[in-house]
Amino acid sequence: MKKWTKIVLLTLTALIVLPVIGLAIAGMLPDADHMVASTVIRQKPENVWPWLYQKDKVMQWVSWLVEIREADGEPHVGKSGVWVMEDKNNNNARVEFTGTVTGIELHRRIDIDLVAPQAFKGHTTYTLTPLPDGSTRFDSDSRYVFENAFARFMAPLIYWQANKKMIADLQHLKTLVEVSPVAAN
Repeated sequence: MKKWTKIVLLTLTALIVLPVIGLAIAGMLPDADHMVASTVIRQKPENVWPWLYQKDKVMQWVSWLVEIREADGEPHVGKSGVWVMEDKNNNNARVEFTGTVTGIELHRRIDIDLVAPQAFKGHTTYTLTPLPDGSTRFDSDSRYVFENAFARFMAPLIYWQANKKMIADLQHLKTLVEVSPVAAN
């Protein structure tokens, strides 16, 4: 009986320890804090651009987003706003973060620094690349660092979920932009 008890205990220990080691290693890999997503939208960059900053449009394609507090108008370096999201992976906990535009190329690229106090800080770049057929490739490139030690440890799982969400959001954006009234013009 002792032999089986040892085997069961060793097996249970392995089932706990191996995933913990796996998460720790995954979190230390190069680019472990890097998320990328991309889609092609059958519209010109000028028609996609407003969907990156106009509140009514952003609210349609960014899931979990429940509120945007910022001044209306075109984005410009230094413009800040607060986004409020309900994290569906965390019992709908409300997360507020401030985004500040740090770089911009009209109809081409927008760089944003993001800070959620006591949660994370990071940087996102959205790039719109015109394609020869009149479509636009939309690329999202993000890096985040978590303030909380447990969140840093769980980062590989958090990034996996966040990237999955971003890909779904981009697909929703693609659908909205391709059927918007501007698309008919």
